[in-house]
Amino acid sequence: MRDTQPEDARLIVRIAQAQTNAFNRFYDRYHRLVFSVILAILGDPAAAEEATADVFVQVWKKADTYRADQGLVRTWLTAITRHHAIDILRWRKTHPDADGLRWDEMTLQDGVVTR
Repeated sequence: MRDTQPEDARLIVRIAQAQTNAFNRFYDRYHRLVFSVILAILGDPAAAEEATADVFVQVWKKADTYRADQGLVRTWLTAITRHHAIDILRWRKTHPDADGLRWDEMTLQDGVVTR
């Protein structure tokens, strides 16, 4: 794998300046990594897709918090990704019914959906 750190660091600086073309390049480079990490933690492809989008929103909003002297961009991104996936797991534990009902569990009685 080639060293992408210098280019990644430049992309992050440009993302912090709200340059969408830099964000698009960064997304193209790392969306598979982010999705894979989240999928490994959550085990749910649909949730991993949504969480991947959330992570890149965080990158867009928090690019100015990246510090090159504290680690690689890839490490920073992976930490954001892992923390977000773990937050989702924690939220699911405290909200076990949050996923809602499955269609086969629902019935319609007098115009009201019930279990």
